[in-house]
Amino acid sequence: MKLFRSFQELNKAIEKDIRQKINNALENEVAEAAKAVVQNNIQETVYDAGYPSWYQRRYYNNGLIDEDNLAVSVRDGELTISNTAKARYPSWERKLRASGTTLSNLIIKGYGDRDQWYNQPRPYMENAENELEDNNKIQAAIDAGLARQGIRRTG
Repeated sequence: MKLFRSFQELNKAIEKDIRQKINNALENEVAEAAKAVVQNNIQETVYDAGYPSWYQRRYYNNGLIDEDNLAVSVRDGELTISNTAKARYPSWERKLRASGTTLSNLIIKGYGDRDQWYNQPRPYMENAENELEDNNKIQAAIDAGLARQGIRRTG
């Protein structure tokens, strides 16, 4: 058992432990819940916007919606999800990198003259953030993650 010389030292240790447990819940339960919402919004905002006739979508095979392309990072109690999907063809990926953007940002912001469904903005991340703010999935995931680590919230 660790001994503390002061209440201040004890309080700091408790705060550090709780921050670590919150970050752990964010990395696990909250990330899974948030990624599911992002995937749902990719389907609705990007894929359901139209159906291309000149290329085949990759979907769960290294496409935007593939969970392996949803990178999670947690820092100081903040969860960030970014989409790391690369363009289908290396030459397209090189052009994107040279222009300082990514496939995800291109789809989110739109491109070209925006006269077709496929080059209009499809803000799936913003839609996912709005959905997460409007429901209690995140709070339920935080509660589950903390409960897994022995902390239960009342009220």
